[in-house]
Amino acid sequence: MLSTHIKKFNSLNGKLSSRASIDKFISKVGKPSDYPEVERKLAKELIDRLKAAKKVTPKTGKVRLSLKKKLDWSITKNEGGGHKGLGQESKGLDGIQPPPGFVRLDLSSTAAETTERTFRLPGQLGELLGDLQRFRLAIELTGESHGGKSEFMGQLIDGFADLGFTIGWFDLEHGGMDSKDTQNIVDRNIKPDNRKQIFNTGMIENGLEEIKANARQFDVVVIDSWAELDEHLNTSFNSLRKEFPETIFVVIFHLNGKGTTKGGTSADYSAPVRLKVHRVDDTFVNNYVQVLKNRGNRLDLAYRIHDRKVLPLNELLTEL
Repeated sequence: MLSTHIKKFNSLNGKLSSRASIDKFISKVGKPSDYPEVERKLAKELIDRLKAAKKVTPKTGKVRLSLKKKLDWSITKNEGGGHKGLGQESKGLDGIQPPPGFVRLDLSSTAAETTERTFRLPGQLGELLGDLQRFRLAIELTGESHGGKSEFMGQLIDGFADLGFTIGWFDLEHGGMDSKDTQNIVDRNIKPDNRKQIFNTGMIENGLEEIKANARQFDVVVIDSWAELDEHLNTSFNSLRKEFPETIFVVIFHLNGKGTTKGGTSADYSAPVRLKVHRVDDTFVNNYVQVLKNRGNRLDLAYRIHDRKVLPLNELLTEL
């Protein structure tokens, strides 16, 4: 059957083959005229591909075949490439020209390749956040006033620097390195060896446009806080992710009087990761970070900022 030959051909990718074994395969496949009319086009393509592979195979010895494109048996299931069922006919694959931005699933990256593009922050931060994908990654950090958002932000910055990332830190709330608060955050949370990768500013003149002008320079852009950009709506937050898909954005958002994100909830839906800082008491010792959203990772963990320790959320809550 042609389907058996197709499967065998596709399995040759990356395997050692000799000219004799390819000749034997061609002989088994036969001629296109040996197959039903609907299969002849694919049979011819199979034979042509085998002959092309034979040409690059030495007369003696073996070569490892590299098939840039596998053959698709599914197009022969119905004449014209259609599939009948469920009371309707599909339009089939013949003649489809994918619109810009579309990719056929069997030609896209494999799950293994996608996993290779993920990373994990070191230590307890990695335990909290799990495996992250850089593509369009944005971390939204919210929470009550004086809960430790900027302190935790400093710990995140240090974690990214541990991985060799460069960080552009828009420290707009505190005013940059002229502020003793910023200096204290650095002293408490950022290792001296990591500081050469971190660039801090406490000033911004053109709001979001200035963020965009610098976004491609850094691996990570940190904004403390969004309110300082004079962006009244959070819809622009998602546009940053789409315009700069290889830049990681870590942004602090304030809460309004109702306890929801100031400027609208669109950022809540856009950000792949949402974290909330809880202010437990005035000692700061018990304040913690809760994971509200983290695509593909756990939501049952919490992070105590003071001692940088990850705990199951229910366990932490029973200790308070």
